[in-house]
Amino acid sequence: MPTIILKKTFKIKPAGFKVANEKSFSFHGGAVTNHIVNTVNQRLATVRYNPGASRVQFGGGPSGHFQAPMNHDCQKFNEEDVICAILDAMEDLGWNFRFQYDSESQSVKLNGSSMTFRELFIFQKAGGDAGAPAGGGAMGGGAPAPAPGATILRIAAPVDVAEGQTFTAEYKGRRFQVAAPPGGLRKGQVTEVPEPF
Repeated sequence: MPTIILKKTFKIKPAGFKVANEKSFSFHGGAVTNHIVNTVNQRLATVRYNPGASRVQFGGGPSGHFQAPMNHDCQKFNEEDVICAILDAMEDLGWNFRFQYDSESQSVKLNGSSMTFRELFIFQKAGGDAGAPAGGGAMGGGAPAPAPGATILRIAAPVDVAEGQTFTAEYKGRRFQVAAPPGGLRKGQVTEVPEPF
């Protein structure tokens, strides 16, 4: 199953009385294509950035990876918006968000030390099941196929939900129950259900 990693890096380099910061995103993995990056960049262009925040756009970097720098104001005010835009674009392309983890490293050298914090988002391509909905989510609880023209809702699980268990979702101010599909759902994982009203 192909895998793509989105890495967010925050590097701190103290130098005397100054501290230099580097903040960036980068895509890694042989499955990353120009089409994926262009789709992500289009979604990032819709983010409403605060004044002073840099606009995040991926381009080719010296390492061969697609990279996007982020200034301090962008990190402070728009980082979550940027991450949501990337997650949404990847899901639209059929890449499932699997998990996220953090790492931290420190380097001490004669000419200065640095600390690097990384947050990695792991995506895997939906399997070759042509009947699966876009984004790889399953219809909640083995629900029957929706009627042609029915509205399909993408619902994120608020907590881990075991197969067959239900949770409450809200759409247009109305609450309804969603059953977890086979295999269950992890917190934040998206499932698709037909509009219940």
